[in-house]
Amino acid sequence: MSLNLTDLDVTVSEVRVPGVLESGKILNQNQYKPICQTYKNKRRFLTLYDIKNKIPVFSAYKYIGEVEKKRPRSHWQIEPQLENENDSNNMRRKDKEKIYNHQAVDTDFKSNGTYDKGHIFPSSHALTKDDKLATFTLTNIVPQARTFNQGSWNKMERCIKCVMDKYCKNSSGVTEAFVVTGAQPSSNNILNNKINIPSMLWSAFCCYSSNMDMWIASAHWAGVYLEGISFKAIGVVSGINKVNFHCMTNNTAHRTIEITTKQLIVRRGQPFLLTLEMVQPFSVRDTLLLTVETGPAPSERRGTRSQFGNPSPKYTSDVKAIWKYEIDRSAVLERGIVALSVTPPTDAPVGKYSLSAMTDGETRNLGTLVVLFNPWCSGDWVYLPDDRERQEYVMNEEGTVYTGTSHYIGSRPWIFGQFEEEMVDICLKILDANLKHRKDPAGDTSARCNPVYVSRVISAMVNSNDDEGVLVGRWDGNYSDGCSPTYWTSSVSILQHWFQNRCNPVKYGQCWVFAAVMCTVMRFFGIPCRVVTNFESAHDSNKSLTIDQYYDDYGVHSKEASESVWNFHVWVEGWMKRPDLMKGGIYDGWQVLDPTPQEKSEGMFCCGPAPVNAILRGDTDVKYDVPFVYAEVNADIVKWMISTNGSKKKMYTDSMSVGQSISTKAVGSWKRVDITDSYKHREGSAAERAIFKRAVRMNSKEGQGCDIEEAPQYVEMKIKEETKAINGQDIKLRLKLSSKDHTNKVLSVRVNAQAIRYNGNPAGNILNKVQHVTLLSGQDVAIPIQIPFADYSKYMVNCDSIKVSAVASDSDEYYQTETNITLEQPVISMKVLDPVHVNREMTLEVEFKNPLNERLRNCSLTVIGCGLFKSDYIQSDLREVEPNATLRVKITTTPYRAGLKTVVADFDCSSFRDIKSSCFVDVKP
Repeated sequence: MSLNLTDLDVTVSEVRVPGVLESGKILNQNQYKPICQTYKNKRRFLTLYDIKNKIPVFSAYKYIGEVEKKRPRSHWQIEPQLENENDSNNMRRKDKEKIYNHQAVDTDFKSNGTYDKGHIFPSSHALTKDDKLATFTLTNIVPQARTFNQGSWNKMERCIKCVMDKYCKNSSGVTEAFVVTGAQPSSNNILNNKINIPSMLWSAFCCYSSNMDMWIASAHWAGVYLEGISFKAIGVVSGINKVNFHCMTNNTAHRTIEITTKQLIVRRGQPFLLTLEMVQPFSVRDTLLLTVETGPAPSERRGTRSQFGNPSPKYTSDVKAIWKYEIDRSAVLERGIVALSVTPPTDAPVGKYSLSAMTDGETRNLGTLVVLFNPWCSGDWVYLPDDRERQEYVMNEEGTVYTGTSHYIGSRPWIFGQFEEEMVDICLKILDANLKHRKDPAGDTSARCNPVYVSRVISAMVNSNDDEGVLVGRWDGNYSDGCSPTYWTSSVSILQHWFQNRCNPVKYGQCWVFAAVMCTVMRFFGIPCRVVTNFESAHDSNKSLTIDQYYDDYGVHSKEASESVWNFHVWVEGWMKRPDLMKGGIYDGWQVLDPTPQEKSEGMFCCGPAPVNAILRGDTDVKYDVPFVYAEVNADIVKWMISTNGSKKKMYTDSMSVGQSISTKAVGSWKRVDITDSYKHREGSAAERAIFKRAVRMNSKEGQGCDIEEAPQYVEMKIKEETKAINGQDIKLRLKLSSKDHTNKVLSVRVNAQAIRYNGNPAGNILNKVQHVTLLSGQDVAIPIQIPFADYSKYMVNCDSIKVSAVASDSDEYYQTETNITLEQPVISMKVLDPVHVNREMTLEVEFKNPLNERLRNCSLTVIGCGLFKSDYIQSDLREVEPNATLRVKITTTPYRAGLKTVVADFDCSSFRDIKSSCFVDVKP
């Protein structure tokens, strides 16, 4: 026989009572009888009755609220069909003259007050008076200890009723829940040798909650004994009604509010508020375990999974990154408002986590959160004590990248944009796309607890040489299938392009672009970071800490070389502790990281972190890549003359030029700060030379030395500008030769000018001339040098400077000097035409005057600004600009974030490549 009661709208096919009811089928139909509890010819609920033990197995009913609140006065009734299946199904009072063999009657429950006639379907859960009267059938009754029936079980019935009234609203807003309550017979506990006294009662309900948009359920068990009662909530599926991540409050406290208000983004070592609204009151003794997981195959041993809460898990000694929570003072537990203060540990891997909660019998996914490094937390490896520095190196979305030469330091405004909302997905994708993650995803995710590891991954991923990195590097001037590196003004544009194009590398970047993009990603993850420019930067490919430069009779570089001195090179510094170096903290602090693909480090094109203090000390045995960075800032240049017959002669060693004016943006202002002293002692000082020699000995092959005595130089040569070098005008210089000898010399002087890319490689010859002069003992000779605009203009569209060199020779000696000329570019200006407010349209005007007597073609303008433009504003249909004419362009946009913002403009044309300008915009709320 199957149990089917569709006309009561009660479904019990999923109820399973072992040995009694399986898959809706009654196993022993002689002992267990289904009853359609009928009162006044209306079926009210369903009971499965045990005629042997004379108690119900369970009663099932639909709870739809309570109209009649009073408990009715009623007589106990019996089910006549149990005695005679042909009798009426309507319950009625017993016949005093009749003996009932298949059910209990009221006299069977006599117990001198020990036991109550306890309802299985309580009358308080019935809707109308007649529904309540129907519950007074003795087939719905079991013997219950009076203290139990009127105490714990009664409290449970009332509590469940409150829960169902509050949360069990169907899609029509009507109260509706499905309840099954039953009894488990005891093995030998019999009342009056007639009725089994159950050893346990149980009750369960489920309902769809439209306001929660989910099904909720609750189940309770209680043990009952003759000598007393023991009530236990063995399995409670309490249900979580709502989850509040308090994104606005938490993100503000964790300084991530600039990123988003829609997603929880927190910093490790700092608590955040999480509120769970339960479907019933909560006690501090109740089970509530939270679980966070990140990455594939999360585990406690790797620190990528943590389960914490009540009851407190027992952790083994190899467990890493243990999270914790405390009940917050804002909690209202009696109303089920469970406010938790949750703290990610300071060694938690950064990244996206799933968060779930387990109560008694239920596990629910609560959502996701992102965890970042925390430079405000003293326990974090990236802790930076100075708040002004944190504001600059973590929070500032705008900055300056210094370029040019050591004598002509220029700056490029840059939008880092680390708090643009897309950065969450982009920066997390950068970590997941790295080669180490593809080879060992679980190990890579675990290692993200370490800023040293994360920064090396970022350094490798910003370039595309080994993986699906962000940028392709190119230095040959041919950028026709991409963008010229000088075009970029914002990391956001580059990162968006990479992410939106399925991680295909963006074309093209050079060192300042690589560094600026890395700075953005580092700041997003919470690692303090600044962009640093080293002028006269050496590229030492053989770890000799020296750079060989070769010249011919005309004073030019004979060819491109694997070793070179760049006009400037840009990297970043990240702030972190280095406990991996085990040196008592002397290497903590700023670390050089260089994403420009120059040399491999442990098989990958990345560089660092190299402690700046190790570079200052000459500790070239310290990881990572200290010898390479040391050479960048302090290598000696050995200059060689190559004769026409191929022989070479050493001219002299330059120990002063490499590593000039190492620069970064000042904290809290737009000034340039020279930080050369943090990398090396004063050039030429005894300390600087001693450390250089020590570094060479530590880094060189056995027997290689650096104490070769230099021959004296009898002629001193210098090139100076006569007037400021301006792009579009002739360049006027003067070569001065000074005698330091007691003899007269007849010299052949060769002057050469080359267009030079910023990495030191020549792009073309501009000027060659030879002049013979007589230099008298102790006297000076001046030679004028003029380079016409017509001669250099075609080269300077894609080059950064002009290297002017001079070689003077007598019979057997050579003297050489050189200088880099950086041309001053025309100016573009910007101004704001309206008061600026969030979500109101504003207008900018950009102005450029053509300084040339020729027409400018292929003109385009790009404007970008964080909080002002969601993506680059590009206007490429500008008209040609006539000679000496002025171009004016008005641009409208709608700001979406308040505060002091920077707008950057880039103007590009046939004669001038990517001229930059910036202005401030104060966006009011």
